[in-house]
Amino acid sequence: MPHFYFKFFCNNKFFNFRLRISKRFLRKIIIIFSIIFACSTFTQFYFRYEKGLLLDFINTFFVHRDLVYKRYFNDYRSLVDKYFNFDINKFKFKNVENLPDVYFIHLESVNGYLKDRSIIPNFDSYSYKYGVGFDNFYSNSTQTLLAQESILCALPPSLNGYFRYKFDPKKLICIPKILSKNNYITLFFKSHSLEFSQTGDFMSDIGFREVHNQDIMNSQDIFYKWGFREDVFYRRVYEYINKYRDQKKFVYIAVSTTNHYPFIVQDKSENLPIKNANFISDRIKNTVYIQDKYLLNILEELKKDNREKYVFLFSDHSWPLNFHVGNILNQSRGYKENFYIPFAFLYFGEMGENLKIGDTVSNSHNQVDFLKTTLDLLNIETNNNYLGNSFYCELFKNSKDCKINNCSMSVQQYSDKYITFFLESKHYIYNVKKKQAYYFDLFSDPHEKNQKNITQSEFLEFYEKCKNLIGY
Repeated sequence: MPHFYFKFFCNNKFFNFRLRISKRFLRKIIIIFSIIFACSTFTQFYFRYEKGLLLDFINTFFVHRDLVYKRYFNDYRSLVDKYFNFDINKFKFKNVENLPDVYFIHLESVNGYLKDRSIIPNFDSYSYKYGVGFDNFYSNSTQTLLAQESILCALPPSLNGYFRYKFDPKKLICIPKILSKNNYITLFFKSHSLEFSQTGDFMSDIGFREVHNQDIMNSQDIFYKWGFREDVFYRRVYEYINKYRDQKKFVYIAVSTTNHYPFIVQDKSENLPIKNANFISDRIKNTVYIQDKYLLNILEELKKDNREKYVFLFSDHSWPLNFHVGNILNQSRGYKENFYIPFAFLYFGEMGENLKIGDTVSNSHNQVDFLKTTLDLLNIETNNNYLGNSFYCELFKNSKDCKINNCSMSVQQYSDKYITFFLESKHYIYNVKKKQAYYFDLFSDPHEKNQKNITQSEFLEFYEKCKNLIGY
């Protein structure tokens, strides 16, 4: 095939510049083109469910920087500048004794539409018996480290890569740094490599005292492509944190092994929800089920522990279930199913009688809200004004005024690039590449089948309203 193209180009009068180009150089160009074409064809054939993946990611490099893009980019940069001027000494710790431990348990790729006892029975059971569930909770992005920037630092996701690639994370004041100031031991555990996305460096930079992965594991522990199997990993984590049993702890546990793309069951397991899982959406249900089965290991240990503890139980991001034809990649579209995740706030201890145990919060919230909520739970005051709205008052029985008019902003930084936000039962979406603005009415159209187009100006008007609600 390369020889055919070569002869065609050389004999065609249209290419009268051929004399100025050596045949050797032209041959190389044609060979390279043919190799790229062959690789693209093979990739799309091999990943038959992901047809077009390569083209989706190539699109990333051709996005036009239009008005909406620039507005978001400038707002993000202004927020970063504001955060860099925060003062660690401007946190007032009203109570430094007898505070509970705080755990963030971060699951992998769980779609909020899978909040069902047949798929996540342990998540569901513990949410009902020991906590408060959330019906409308969203990830701010579609990738793990970007989600952790929001979770730990109240940062909205960038449209252009990880925070540490453009800024110095050491200048941020995030949850681990704040709690360290209040004499908490801050520990980060990840089941997959700390080198991936430079996660380990980022966590150290933002204030975790210890960052762990393979160093706490045994040589015979089961390891797969995306990390140590969760049941074994949870056991090693709990064995390690026992050395700090009598100290206040902030513990972040991130798993990614079982329920990771391409969602293949790696261990024989009985009673899977889907017996013949031929489609990716069915495979996801099975791997989410297994991830939930392993989750029981850490929840049981935390329940038996005598220390009081708050537990944030959530997914890092969603994975779409093909409600929209072809939407089977978390990094290619901007629908609700790309951002909708499960979240439950759990409490283990003797002093939880004031919590709305077994209740469900219907107001919209997102991962950016974690930081302010953590400060409220631990009675920490500050005039450092972070992004987000605390859901503290929605957790307790005696709360008087919980009328939170919130907005959840989510960004899809890959493919066409999408800037989206959930506001007043509507999901507003802007496709940056196509310069297309539209929304879905989630009240009458919960699965987003009827797109309603709006102008760019109208989108920006609602965007400004969203910004005001979350404290930009």
